[in-house]
Amino acid sequence: MIELHDGAVASSGTYERGEHIWDVFSAQPARAVAAASVSGPDLALADALATALVAAGRRGLEAVTAAGYEALIVDTAGERISTAGFPELAAIPA
Repeated sequence: MIELHDGAVASSGTYERGEHIWDVFSAQPARAVAAASVSGPDLALADALATALVAAGRRGLEAVTAAGYEALIVDTAGERISTAGFPELAAIPA
């Protein structure tokens, strides 16, 4: 759960629809990232950046922050990697 007071958060990944995002560098389905979430002022751009991160993986994080957005990716092993300004992840209450 993410607590956000201003802006938007968009997520993309293979968790719902399977392999539907392609890595343009390999011309294969993107498989390094299971999910990506992006936060920032505009929902449409956050959504586009989240989808792009699934395709680009870690190498796309710098482009997200350069655009003034923050991101969290979860790789296929379950490791979480986030930019410094990504909103705090709140624990889900029991």
